[in-house]
Parts: sequence; C-alpha cells; structure tokens
Amino acid sequence: AMVTESFARIASKVGLKQLETLPTLDEARWFGRDLDDADAVELAAMLAAQPLPELKYLKLFGNDLGAAGAVALVAALPSLSNMERLDLDNNATDDVDIHDATRMGTRRAGNHIGDAGAEALAAALMATPMPSLRALNLAGNGIGDRGAAALCALLPLAS
Repeated sequence: AMVTESFARIASKVGLKQLETLPTLDEARWFGRDLDDADAVELAAMLAAQPLPELKYLKLFGNDLGAAGAVALVAALPSLSNMERLDLDNNATDDVDIHDATRMGTRRAGNHIGDAGAEALAAALMATPMPSLRALNLAGNGIGDRGAAALCALLPLAS
C-alpha cells in the first residue's frame, strides 16, 4: 500500500481508521472535515494511487473547497468509475458579498466552488463520462450563469 505522510494525514482528517479498508469503501461521508483546496489535491493524489472502484457515494458537504479543490478532484473522477452520487452541496461562496450571502440564507464558511470549479467539473465529466453518476449536488457554491451553462451542457448525456 502507498501510505505516505500526507496520505495518512488525509485519511485521519476524513476519519478513516484503517487504510486497508479504503479499496472496499462504498460510501464516504466526509462532510464538515475542514478539507481545503490543498487537502483536495492530496485527496486526488490518494485516489489516483488507490482507486476506489466500489465507491458509490461521496459527500464533501461543509468543507472549504474552492475552484482549485474542485479542479483537483476532477482528476480523480476516472478512479471513481462506479460513483452514483457526488455531493459538494449546501455551502457558501467566497465571491459574493456578505449581504448577498445573508439574504440567500447561506453562510460564508464551506465550499466555494464557483463558476471555475463548475466548469472544470463539467469539462471532466464531458471528457470522462461516468454513466453510473445519477446525482451531482452543487447547491450553494456560488455557481453563476457561466458555471450553470457548462453544467447544463451535460444534460444531454444524462439518460
């Protein structure tokens, strides 16, 4: 197994007790773990080194992921070939002012994927279709018209 210091750190941060169980993991609810863009880069490297073919549900709600984190995770999508649900939802954005965030009932902490991250996710899903993916939840990430348009281009691929 490829257990490096950063690999072990990420595993600890997301609450994995035994790294040996990683290949058989089918559900990962890694929400509220304070994962940031740097962690997403390490997580993507971990997934590239140790693909998770059994993983069907990945929930990264309530972390601190931005566009750079989303772009990093995009690189890991091919190792998640049986993914059915990817939740990066219910978070705020760092590119709206506090009045907009308050009015929308969101909070400032959490994922802030924005248009750039949405465009990266859409491009990755176009390049590497994931026929098993049934739900992609990006609510509350400050995705505007540009990101929404990129994501909408995926709809003809959904069946």
